[in-house]
Formats: sequence, structure tokens, C-alpha cells
Amino acid sequence: MMFAAIFLLFAGEQTVSAQDLANYPAAFVDIGFGARPLGMAGAYTAIANDVQSVLWNPAGLAGVPFVQGTFSTTRQFGLIPYQMAAAAFRFGVNWVHSEGIILSGDDAMREFTFLMGAAYEKRWPNGNYLRGGTVVSYRNASFGKNAPRGSGAVTGSVSGFAVDFGIQYSPAEHYILAAVLKNAVNYLQWNTSTIGKYSEGTPMQLVFGLGAVNILNFNFDLDIEKTLYKDIPDKFAFGVERPLFKYFYLRGGFSRGLVPSDLSSTAFGGGLHHAFPRGFRLTLDFAYILQDLNNNFRLSVTFDLK
Repeated sequence: MMFAAIFLLFAGEQTVSAQDLANYPAAFVDIGFGARPLGMAGAYTAIANDVQSVLWNPAGLAGVPFVQGTFSTTRQFGLIPYQMAAAAFRFGVNWVHSEGIILSGDDAMREFTFLMGAAYEKRWPNGNYLRGGTVVSYRNASFGKNAPRGSGAVTGSVSGFAVDFGIQYSPAEHYILAAVLKNAVNYLQWNTSTIGKYSEGTPMQLVFGLGAVNILNFNFDLDIEKTLYKDIPDKFAFGVERPLFKYFYLRGGFSRGLVPSDLSSTAFGGGLHHAFPRGFRLTLDFAYILQDLNNNFRLSVTFDLK
């Protein structure tokens, strides 16, 4: 409970004091990974319970049963290549550790992110639980390496870190309350061939989630992203998931900004999984996202060892 109290106090302080503009950096854009959460339009804060939680809500890592791994690849706007891989390992009764990498871009702008996370679960005899998790990310990028020598093009590099915190609390069977604060602590140091060294931060994201699982065989998640900056509107996302037969999942969702001019998206997806001998299970998830800027198809592969 102490973890939850500290998280809520910190998040509340950031919400009250935030008056600045977001100041998005020119690197490390969060495009979202994992076809399961993306198939629900990113509404995943509350029901996150697998290795993909390392990117959505680190508290959800505590739901990993033993060992899980995942891989995803895409081209943002059909141009920029992205690859993500992550693995999670349970150790002891209550702890789960996770590591992951994100690679993107080319010589014009190449990015690398290494993630390391941990989650803890306290479960009571009646089935209620509290989960807390954190993820530390190391970020590094270089740009301008595609330019010919002596061309006068801007070149340079950037490195830094970020820390995310997340909680999930199940007060009763089927229901989950959650919150995640992304980039709670962060720093980027740039070094360019034109203006030299300077530093900046990455905008924080505060998301609250309400989930319901196994309600008439459906899972639901409603996320509210509470803005911390004057130039970013509040947003919400709603997603639903339903298993069909024994091997298939159907998913759908939508997200909207709470002002008419903000971007919106609608998503559809599904998943196929098959259990092999000796506790090995393979899952293939897919999602199609209809967006104002560019529609996108996502595919991810996840394996379980029990």
C-alpha cells in the first residue's frame, strides 16, 4: 500500500503543478507496440497482465505466470522501421523481472532503447491483489550519418533515460483499478554539430484505467489520459476482448481526444494461440488501426513457457 500512496501523491503533485507546454523531443516517439493492446486501441492500463506490460503498465508484469517473450515489427507511416522484443521471468512467488529493446530508423535517424523492469504482487486470500511495477529505459540515438562528408549536414547524437511507475489494484473479483505515470523521471542530452550540447526532457503521461475481466466471457478496459500540459487535451480509450472457442480472440476499441480537433483512432484485432507439449504456448496477435493520419497493420508473436 505504501507504493500506491507514493505513486498517487507524486502523480497528484504533477497534475496540480503542470503549467508548461509539452515540448516533445525530436526522438523516442511512443508509437505503441504489441498487437493485443493495439487491437483494443491502446486501452490496456488496467487489464495488462503479460510481457507487453513493460511498455503499457509495468505493474501488469506481475501477471506473467513463468516465462514470456514477445516480438513485434512495423513500419510507421509505411516508412520508418521499428522492431521491439521483450522477455519476462518470474522469480520467487511475488516478483517478475523484464527486459526489452526497441530499434528504429536508419542512418538518417537511428534510435535504440533498452528497457529493464520489475513488478511485485501482493495477493490476499480472498483473491484481491495489489501490483506495483517500474521500468527504467536507457535511450540512445544518432542522426545525420547518411550525409556525405563535407556536405555541411547536421549530425549528432542523443542519450538519456526515463523511469515509469505503474500500479494495479483489484478490490473485488473481476474488477481492476490502475494508473501509470510514464517518463516520471527523464533526461535527454543532445550533442549536435551546429549548436553543441544541450538537454531537454520527455513529456510525462499520466493514465488511469478501469478494467473488468471475465464478465460474460468479455474483458473490458477504459483508460483516461489526464493531461499534464496546456497544449495536450485529455484523452480516453476503450477496448474489449473476447475469447472464441478454444484458440481464438476477438478485439476492438477506439480512442478519442476530449476536444473535437484532436486525433482519433478505431482498432480491430484478434489472436490465435496454440499449446504445445511441455508447457510451451505460441500466440499470434494482429491488429488493424484506423487513424486520422495513417492506417496501420500490426503483428506480434508471443511465447509462454510454464
